[in-house]
Order: sequence, then C-alpha cells, then structure tokens
Amino acid sequence: MRHSASAAMHRTAAKAALAIACLFAAPLALAATPSKGDYLCLKGVGAHPTQLEFHWLSDTDSDWRGAYVRYGSSKSVIPLVLKSSEGEELAKGRPWQYTEVWVEVLKGEVTGEYTLTYQGAIVVNFDYRNRKSGKTYGFIQAMDAMEEGDHCHWQ
Repeated sequence: MRHSASAAMHRTAAKAALAIACLFAAPLALAATPSKGDYLCLKGVGAHPTQLEFHWLSDTDSDWRGAYVRYGSSKSVIPLVLKSSEGEELAKGRPWQYTEVWVEVLKGEVTGEYTLTYQGAIVVNFDYRNRKSGKTYGFIQAMDAMEEGDHCHWQ
C-alpha cells in the first residue's frame, strides 16, 4: 500500500513539474527571436476537415527549439513545448525519419499532445491527442495551402 501511494505522489509531482516547466518555457519560447523557422499546413481527416498551421522555431546560437499551432485563420496561437524527439535511419543514404512529440500549453495547463513523424520533407504522420477527452485526431498535409511566405493560405 505504501508503494502505490508513493508512486501516485511521484506521478503527481512529475505532472506538476512538467506543468511548471511549460508555464515558464512557453512564454520564453514565443518571446525568443528565432533565427530559423519552418511551417506545415495540415487539414484534419474526417467529415469536417480542421485547418491547422504548425510552426517550428529554433535559434542555432542557443540550440533552442519551440513550436506553435494556429487553427484556421485564427489570430491567436497555441504554444508547444518539445517533449521528445527520436530519429532513426530507415535505409542507408536516405533521410532519417524523426518523430517529435510536442506538448500543448493553454492558460498554463497541458491540454494535449501533437505527434509529428517526418522523413525529409514528407510528413509520415501528424496526430493531435486531447488530454481531457483522450480523443486522437489525424491530419494530412495541405499542399494547396502552402505558398511563398511564412503562413498557410486557406481557401
């Protein structure tokens, strides 16, 4: 009994630590001046395709990385904090495949996770999992929304 209570306290402390880290990291991430940025235009799979713009930001001088998402033509963005990143070489001489998990932070609370798997310029998988409902939503690239510039152009 003592062991499970200790484990539960450890999980609670770990969640609190992650939330605190996100509280501090997200505003700093958006305030940083990135030296490099890239973005993806994605649309939801299903009857009502949601439009989503995913932006990576990085500063090569400090090795900082961050991201944010914007839904449709909304003016507001949702900051993301990198939770994990793994790469693997699938075939010699080919681009590595990377899987990144980004934590969504809204009003200081972790509300979901985005999982992105890509190989070179190809998005292999992009999912969003809502933390409260547990539902997962799939997205595919919306190449028709990509134009020159720094954001998606939705029709």
